[in-house]
Formats: sequence, C-alpha cells, structure tokens
Amino acid sequence: MRCGQIPFPISPRCSSAALHHLLRATNASYVYVSQDEATQNLLSVTISEFCIDDLSMFLMPKFEDFFQSPPSIRGETDRLQKSDLDAPALILHSSGKYDQPVDRYRFVYRSLGTTTFPRPVYISHLLDHLCRALLITPVDAFGLTYISRIAMTGIVLAVVPPVAQTRPINPRTVLAASVADQCTLMACVPSVLEEWAAEPEHLEILQRFYAVIVSGGPLSVDTGDRLASAGVKLSLYYAGTEIGCATTYLPDRRNSQDWQYVKFMPQFGAHLIPQDEPDTFELVAVDVPNHRIAAVNSTVDGRNAYITGDLFKGHPSDPSLWKVWGRADDQIVLSNGEKTNPVPIENVFTQHPSISKAIVFGHGRSHNGILLQLSNEHVFSPTNAKALETFRKSITSTVTSANKIASTHSRIFLEMILVAHPEKPFVLTAKGNVRRAQTLLEYSDEIEEAYSNLVGYDGSSKGTMLEVIREIIEDVMEHTVVLDRDLFQQGSFLLLASLQATRIRNLLQHMLSKRYSIGRPALPRDILYEFSSLASLANYLSNLVSDASLEFDSRSNEVEAMLKWVQESTFEPTTHTSDVSVTQQKSKNAVLITGTTGSLGCHLLYTLANDPEYSHIYAVNRIHSNAMTLLQRQTRILEENGLDPSVLSSGGITLIEQDLSSQSWDIDKELYDEMSASVSVVLHAAWTVDFKLKLSSFSDCFLGLRRLIDFSLCGAESRHLVFISTLAVMRNWPKGGKFREESILDAYSAAGLGYSESKWVAEHILELAASAARLKVTIIRAGQLSGADNGCWKVTEWFPTLVRSSRLIGCLPSIDEVCQYTSILFIRTDGHTY
Repeated sequence: MRCGQIPFPISPRCSSAALHHLLRATNASYVYVSQDEATQNLLSVTISEFCIDDLSMFLMPKFEDFFQSPPSIRGETDRLQKSDLDAPALILHSSGKYDQPVDRYRFVYRSLGTTTFPRPVYISHLLDHLCRALLITPVDAFGLTYISRIAMTGIVLAVVPPVAQTRPINPRTVLAASVADQCTLMACVPSVLEEWAAEPEHLEILQRFYAVIVSGGPLSVDTGDRLASAGVKLSLYYAGTEIGCATTYLPDRRNSQDWQYVKFMPQFGAHLIPQDEPDTFELVAVDVPNHRIAAVNSTVDGRNAYITGDLFKGHPSDPSLWKVWGRADDQIVLSNGEKTNPVPIENVFTQHPSISKAIVFGHGRSHNGILLQLSNEHVFSPTNAKALETFRKSITSTVTSANKIASTHSRIFLEMILVAHPEKPFVLTAKGNVRRAQTLLEYSDEIEEAYSNLVGYDGSSKGTMLEVIREIIEDVMEHTVVLDRDLFQQGSFLLLASLQATRIRNLLQHMLSKRYSIGRPALPRDILYEFSSLASLANYLSNLVSDASLEFDSRSNEVEAMLKWVQESTFEPTTHTSDVSVTQQKSKNAVLITGTTGSLGCHLLYTLANDPEYSHIYAVNRIHSNAMTLLQRQTRILEENGLDPSVLSSGGITLIEQDLSSQSWDIDKELYDEMSASVSVVLHAAWTVDFKLKLSSFSDCFLGLRRLIDFSLCGAESRHLVFISTLAVMRNWPKGGKFREESILDAYSAAGLGYSESKWVAEHILELAASAARLKVTIIRAGQLSGADNGCWKVTEWFPTLVRSSRLIGCLPSIDEVCQYTSILFIRTDGHTY
C-alpha cells in the first residue's frame, strides 16, 4: 500500500479453481507466496492446470529479511502520503457464491455472472466500516480491524511469533498463550471454543475473560448453553467482508441465557425483510452516512444495499435482540466459519446413474456430509451395512470428482455418505424440487448418528503400528508421507490442518479401540500438533499401547527430553594429568572466554583485558559465514559499544575462530599447549539465542559445552568454568516466590521454551561434572540486560524497537509497570575474582 499497489490476501484454503478465479477477476500480475511447501504447491498447480503465463511469482520475504538486516540495507521508510479516500486500498475476498453484485469500483470490476467461487471485495482508503469489523479468518477484515483497534483504543494484541515456517495454531496453544499474556478478551471461531469447552480444565480459564467473542459461524447450542450456565461471558459478533460490522462488539449485562442474540449497532443500516416463516427476516445492509458497505447487489429507497442472505429471528421479549437463524440461500456455514456451497457438489453426485437426488448437510458442524436418494432401480435399505459399504465404494470416483471441485473444507468423506430409506423419500415441492430443511429434519437422527460414528478404520490391516498409522494418514492426506518430516509441511496438509487433523485423530482413536481394545484415555485433541511427524506419532502410540494408562502432557515430554540430555552426560573421576607442570600452570593466570562478538561478551572481554590480574585473554568465537574476519568483527562490536578497540592490539588478547561443537578443535598444537599451560578460568558466554527453537535444536550448544568441560578437566588441576545462564530457567517459578541461588532440581521450572530448557540442561550437565569429576563451576543467571553507556543496543530487541518506532509515530507508550533491566555496565564492573 505504501508503494501505491493494491494488496489482495488470498486464503490458502481455496481450491486451485477458486484461486484461478480470484486471480482472473482482479487482473493480478504478481503473487507473493509464503515459504511453506503446501501453499507453493497450490499456486504451482493452479498455474499449470489453467496455463497461466502472465503471472510473476515471488517468495514472501521472511521477518528476518526486514527486521534483522543491517540498518544500511533496510533503510528508513518515508511517511505515508495523503491518499484518495474513495480509491481502492486493498481487496478482500468473501466465501461462497454471489449473483453478479454491482461493485462500487466499476472501473476495476469485471462482470463474472453467477459463480460458486469466493468474490473479490474492493475496500477503499476510507476504512469507515473496517474500523468496526471483526472476522475470524485472516484474509478477511479481521486482521485489519485489530490493527486499527490498536491505534484507536489502546488495545494490546497478542500475536504469534513472525516465523517463516509456522505450524497451524491449535486451540490448546492459543489458550495457553492467552493465560501467559494475561489476556482479558478472547475472540475465536465456534469450532475452537467447542474444543476448549470439551476439556473441563479449560472452563476456569474461560470464566476469567471479560468476554469470549464468537464469530464466523454458528456455535453449538448445547456448548453455548453449558458455557453460559457456567458463567462464561459469551458475546456473539456478526459481520461480513461486504458489509463490515453489524452488531455491538462487547456484551452488555443482559441475561446470560440470551447469549445467542446480537444487537445491531445504531450506526449500521439494518433493513429487515419479512419471510414466510413467522418472526423471521432476511438482513439487507444499507448505506448510511456513518457506515458504508463495500459491495452492492441491490438498492433500498434509492440507497446502495447488500442482500446478505442471512436470516434473523427476533427475541421473544426484547425487540432490540436478534438471533441468526440460518441462510436464505443454500449456503452451509461450518462451525469453523468456513462456508460450503452445496449445489456444485450435489450436481456431481446426481450425475451418477444410481443417484436421483442429493442434499449436502453440515450447518454448524466441523465438516459436511451428503444424503442421497437413489434411482428406483438401485434402491436398497441403508440398514443393510454390507450393501451400504458396497455402494459407497462403487461411487468412489464420483466422490473424488466432487471433492476436486469443492473447497478443501467442503470435502465429503465416504463415511458421511448417507442413503435415504425407501420408505422415507425426500420431501418435494409441487414442482418437484427438494425441500432441504424438511428433508434434513426427517433424517436428523441418521445424521446425528453418522457424526457420532465418524471413524473409517475397519481394523483389517495386519501391519505394524507404524504401517497402520501411515495407512490412515496417507488415506486422509491422499499422498505418501515422509517418516521423520513434519506432517504440516508435507503436500496439502498445511491447508487442511484443522479438518484433517481432527479426522486423523478420530481414526487413530478408533484404531486403538478396535485393534488394541483401548478406549481410554482419549487421544488429545491436538495430538498431531504435539507429535507432528509419522515417526514421533508412531512412537507415542506404541508406548500408549504398551501402557494404556499413559497420560499425555506436552510439558512432560519437554521435561523428559531435558532429563534425557542430562542423563546421557557422564563424567569419570579424573586425576588431572598433563605434560605441563603444576609450577608452569600456576605461574600464569589467563582466561579463555567464548562469545565475545556479542553485546555482553564484548564488555566482558574489554573488562578482562584491562584487569592486571589476568595475564592473557583467549577469545574463542564461532566461524562466521560473512566475509569479515574475526578481528574485523570484534573491532566493530567494540567500537559500536563505545569501547576502545586498541585493546585488541595490546598483545594481551588472542582471537580464535573455532566451532566449539566439533569433535576436535582445529587449533595449532603450540597454541593449544600454551592455553593448557596458562588458562585458569574458562568463561562460557556463547549460546544460541532464538526463542523459536525447540530443545533439540540446541544440541551443538551442548556439544560445545562438553568440549569446554573436557578442556577444563585436562591438566594437573582443573580450571574454573564460569557459565552464563539465564533467569529464564525459573520461568515457571511460583508467582511471588523468591529466586534461589542454588540448583533447580525440578525441570518443570524451565519447561515451555527451548532456550530456557537448554540452559537448565547446561546447568545440570555442569553440576554432574562438578560432582563426578570435581570440576570447579560457577553459574551466573543473567536477566535482561540494557545497552551500552553510549546508547548502543541491539536494534532488534524489544526496547530499541519501541524507541525507533516512536520516531515515526511521534509518541511513546505509557507503561505502569517496572521493566526490569540490568545495566550491562553493572555486569561488567561488578566483577568477581575467579
């Protein structure tokens, strides 16, 4: 937008046909595609399938490309120029069919007729309606509205880390993050809330929120009633990409049992058209002075209007409250907010010679099903299980064809194909058209039973646990999977995570029950997020089969991994023998320090170099990929921090470039002997700092630590090893509890963050070395450190980023809390003698 272009975010859940339609409808010329393989495959298939040759594709830049590159490369952005408020600023797309609406921006609108595909909606720079619109899907107005809310209301928004390869977010982690961030409001789609509601331990968390805002689809009445009765403050929110926000955002203090009802905002132009059913109206959004709609498909009293197709029913006693009752057209809204247009799917099925009529169902459910009425010559009783199974298999190619044209969330599973009973035919109109509502009501019991029994694993496979799991996953994903690769990064699985993960979980649960007679404990709802490779999933289920009482706890898995690292570290008692005499060792007092090209490390190096107690400093740093030498890098970091780089040429410092994790150090023997003869203190400050990494990614750090321990133990007497740890090893310490300067035995104290877990492991490896091999160890747990005296502070850290951004917006936030930072000068000068 800053470059004068019109961005158009597109949902990766679109089918290739829908994606082609959207690209053609908007005359798109350039496409930025995310780094994940699944989305790239979707675009590549679309380009190939529809022979698109006038589209340029680029990979989406990563967060690091923008915010962790040198300032000289990144540069400063210019201030925004004043824009034409009526000009298109961006494009969003709706979901579902539409009948040739008249777009506000006729100069960019192409008449495409009636379509079953999502429609592009042009949004002007005048974000009048967007400032009040909430949608739960990121390609709609949801993300934009919260950006504006931050500026207008001071709301603090909790978001996921900006990582290039991200897994789909699951309800368990979202709720945990809301607790960690002390959120007071929660906005979600119904399917997420229903998953939370299924776990009794989540109820207390939901009760704490000032409001749980639900939007994007219908919430199960049973779930809503249960939560409202338990004191959860529910607030339904109705909005649309074409019309913006229609109802009030936060709940008033009305009866909690009225949670299904919404109240239209005074600023919103609501025009209600009576329907045949008593007290039922179709909503038409009308342009009013304080609320403009983005798309137009009708007029009301000479004003632009948009017929939503949504039906509302009034409250029995309060005329200001309305309940969403359904759709005037045939569109189905799933519980996750996704919409299904059933007509194209039904048309594919009715082309089969044995099928006369078809009705897709699934409103308010997690996925769709289809009810079929057979031709007279093919009729059989659906109570005949064998005949039903044979029929389902006979129309597999038809199911495949229907799923190919459908959006990914609209796919039909074989188990969700129901057949009408010969004695209970479809209810028809006088013209022979199917009466959907009445027919589905007739089959409500059969539909409910189908959802309850949605499994699919027949227990016939005789393979190993791994082979059975692979068979289940590949059947759902419709392609082969790699054993040890993340499932969410393979093929189209990333695009279908919510639906397919639930489907696979249900199949695995049924497999355990049928094959191993294990009905409990129920598999965790987010099992595929925790064990996201075929290998790890098979390992977990194998352990579960051998011990049916096994409890699942993701934090327990992290702790187990931490303890394993420690247990694998062994040390033999040593007599500290070497070729260097004790007299030679004690004649010198040198220091080996790691990580001196970092902010803390460079200050420690400078302090040690100016301390007469130490005769020499050996600064070991990892090999760097850029063209600068270690001397150039060390000089630059000293200068940036206002420290005199002349200490490097004083003869008291030796810079060594070395991969600490390598089996053998690539150091000249003469230099190594010199270090062995003179070093009395090893100060280990080097460590990978990346809060996105899992514990397993710190293996090189552990190997490097082991090499330093081995070095410290060689010689006539052990050296003193000082390790810079972190206060984060007590990240789960009880609130108000006093931090103790002692060993932390409970691994749960650090669990939940790979970085803190790795430091806890390192501390305990050192404690083992101290106990078994009598290594002298000091562990320093550092907290958050401020910048240098001259104001130098790594620009990618939180506080410097806040200050830099204030230059553009002209203000700083008001924070009523103590930000606990320790001056790096204090760390440097308040030294101890080791």
